[in-house]
Amino acid sequence: YENEASGTFVINDVVLGNYLLYAEQDIQVFLPSYYKSTIDWAFADLLEVRGNLSGLTIAMENVPSVLTPADGDNTFSGLFESDFGDDEGRVFDRKRVKGAGVSVSRSRFRAKENDDDYELIAYVQTDENGEFEMNNLPDGDYRLNIQYPGIPMDPASFIDFQLGGGSGVEQNSIKVNAFASPESI
Repeated sequence: YENEASGTFVINDVVLGNYLLYAEQDIQVFLPSYYKSTIDWAFADLLEVRGNLSGLTIAMENVPSVLTPADGDNTFSGLFESDFGDDEGRVFDRKRVKGAGVSVSRSRFRAKENDDDYELIAYVQTDENGEFEMNNLPDGDYRLNIQYPGIPMDPASFIDFQLGGGSGVEQNSIKVNAFASPESI
């Protein structure tokens, strides 16, 4: 049950167990979020349901502003696939993943701590073909994050990339193929 006017909800007949609480509103306005108010499921609190719970709050974060040609002329696109097997060790054909969250964050240098910090620039979800595209990105150094609940991004495979001409090579378009195994992306 959901009360749209107040933003409250009730979930009835839940089997006792451990859960991640996920909230999604209009994805053109709000980023999907997890309890306790994070856009990354890996940082969500595990809800241990042993009885009635109340007073849980998930704050929804606004989708970043729509980028226009005035922001930049760079494009980042890609394809996201998986090929999970079964309990008997059989591996199935690769399948394209629909509805996975894909975000890119741009590095911004923070002089006080003398390290890099990332600001969310764009967020999309993969389409029915597992494809995504982000246009009008400004020049800069970026990091890719893919949200596919239950399968974490492998920290060893973080994709950092540069768009624009900062490295002496003009690179305005990058395309990646990402793959989810049962252990990691």
